[in-house]
Amino acid sequence: MPAGRADIVVIGGGVIGLSLARRLAQAGSAVAVIDAGGDGGQASIAAAGMLAPLAEAERAGPLVDFGLISLRRYPAFVKELREETGVDVKLSGPGLLRVAADRAEEEALAQAFAWQKTAGLPLVWLDAGAVRALEPALSDRVRAAVLSPEEKHVEPRALLSALTAACRRRDVRIETNRAVGFKTRGRRVIAVETAAGSTAC
Repeated sequence: MPAGRADIVVIGGGVIGLSLARRLAQAGSAVAVIDAGGDGGQASIAAAGMLAPLAEAERAGPLVDFGLISLRRYPAFVKELREETGVDVKLSGPGLLRVAADRAEEEALAQAFAWQKTAGLPLVWLDAGAVRALEPALSDRVRAAVLSPEEKHVEPRALLSALTAACRRRDVRIETNRAVGFKTRGRRVIAVETAAGSTAC
C-alpha cells in the first residue's frame, strides 16, 4: 500500500489489534497497525494467556457467552496460524483448577459452581482429598476446588509472533508510533495522527 495511507488503520498491535488486521487483510483491505511499543503492545505481552471465560466471571451473561464461543473457536484459530506461519503458539490444557483455601473462599466457589455448571463447559467439584490427589503439591489448607477440564492456556509471546508474521505475509504495515489524535471530516475519521506524521484512511 502507499506509504502514509491505508483503507483501515488499527490502533494497538496486541492480540486483538493484530487479529483484526489479519482478518481485514484476508478480506482484501489495505491495513496499517499503529503500536506505540512495536513489540505487540503492553497488555498482551504482560498477559497470562488464560483462555478461561469462567475463571473471573461473577454471573452468567453476554460476556461469558462470548468467551465460551471464543474458547471453542481457538483450536481452529491457532491451527490456521500454525499453517500460515509455522509458529506453534502452545495451546495447552488440561484445564483450570480453581481452589478454595478457607471457608469463605469455599462458599464463594460453591456459588460460582452452581451457575457455571450450566454454562456449557464440563466442571467437576473436588473435595480436599480429591484436590490433593490431583495436585499433591497444593497446601493442606485447600478445602475444595473446581476442575474445568476444557479451559486452556496459550503462550502470549508466541501468539503475538504468529500474528505478526501472518500480518506481514498479507502486507499489513506495522508502524512503531504512538497515536496522538485524529483528523476528521464531519463525523468521519480521515487520518490518524502520530508523532511521525499521519496515516490517511
